[in-house]
Amino acid sequence: MSFSRESRKSALVVFAAALALGMGVASSSFAADPVEITHCGQQFSGDGFLTADLDCTDPIHDDQPGVIIKHRGRLDLRGFSILKGAKRQGVYCLGVCHVFGGSLVTSRRARAAVAGQRRVTVEDVTIEGGWTRGVRSARGVVILNSVIRQCRQVGVRSASRRAFVINSQILGNGLRGVDKNGIGISAAQHVEIVNSLITANFRFGVVVDNGRAIIKDSLLEENNLNDFCFDTTPCSDVRTFRRPVMENSSCEASDRILPGLGPKVFTGLNWGICLNDAAPL
Repeated sequence: MSFSRESRKSALVVFAAALALGMGVASSSFAADPVEITHCGQQFSGDGFLTADLDCTDPIHDDQPGVIIKHRGRLDLRGFSILKGAKRQGVYCLGVCHVFGGSLVTSRRARAAVAGQRRVTVEDVTIEGGWTRGVRSARGVVILNSVIRQCRQVGVRSASRRAFVINSQILGNGLRGVDKNGIGISAAQHVEIVNSLITANFRFGVVVDNGRAIIKDSLLEENNLNDFCFDTTPCSDVRTFRRPVMENSSCEASDRILPGLGPKVFTGLNWGICLNDAAPL
């Protein structure tokens, strides 16, 4: 995708808002020297970095994350990859963390590529393979200049807070024939998307359980690849509790979450904002 100067400016404004909300990158002012990551399951605080691919695909590493960031920290992948086998996360953060500059790949069914108990930022990263989720946090997610694809369930999940997705591609997440997955971006309260492509996710592009999505300079399409879509099961590009805000963006289908029914109930109603929407009721 190519973006205009206005689009890039909009992305900067949204990123500044994320920083103001305390959801930006972890601070770089750590007193300790940077830590070289040399083995699977290694733990560190502050700054860490790779000097080669970290191969954790051997089954002996299945029961531990590839890397654990304790407290507040940053992991510079330096263009290398973390390779993970089954079960546990690629990177697990106990505090606010920032993972950037490389890739996370799994060849088998592993948990989230990057997961955290607090706010997680992922920048200039490619996540792909059989991860259950690409990025998951209980306290908020920021995705910058990244590609998240082919996860088994969800590309990006903010369980109780907000998700910001800027200059990124979230595509091809989900499994055919499975109705509990196939979501590009999911958040409890708020999603903001700028200059991004959200496509070919098997059931939904964006889901906001109890809030709204603000979508700027972005394309959401073909998030309906599962066999049961267009029947009695909802599949759409935008599924929200409150009316989405669309600025210089397009989508093919939306649907509404109604008060008291919860996000799992299909209402048959839409917001009238996408190409194939009927007139809203």
